[in-house]
Amino acid sequence: MSDESLFEAIELANKHNTLVILNPAPAKKLPLELMNKAYVITPNEQEAEVILGNSDNETILKSIIPNIIVTKGELGSVVKTNKQLFSVSARKVTPLNTTGAGDTYNGVLAAALLEGKDILEASKIASIAASISVTKEFVIDAIPYRSEIK
Repeated sequence: MSDESLFEAIELANKHNTLVILNPAPAKKLPLELMNKAYVITPNEQEAEVILGNSDNETILKSIIPNIIVTKGELGSVVKTNKQLFSVSARKVTPLNTTGAGDTYNGVLAAALLEGKDILEASKIASIAASISVTKEFVIDAIPYRSEIK
């Protein structure tokens, strides 16, 4: 998707009071103005390196993007919100297939935010769901049901 199309989609979503979760995959430089219009951006470490210049905590905290979640696989994630940084641990599991873990994370994050959870609580729920998803062989079957996310 072109930056122009992405910008227009985000503008339209914002016009209709719709939360925008921007998962910048595959990694590419994005205009800061575009990222600032999203409610939250959710890069993994490699994507954060490209869009922020680094994925370390200091760089994340200093970024002018208000809400950032950098996912770090088995290390969990780093959540920046309200100019504060939080570490969210991942559940310890034996991974079988990591395909789809990021998509599971973002889908569950969206659901939790739409249920009224704050970004930190939503990221904790999403982390549990992503941890569960890597323990199963097939991607679609790996996406946990709500009852599994505890």
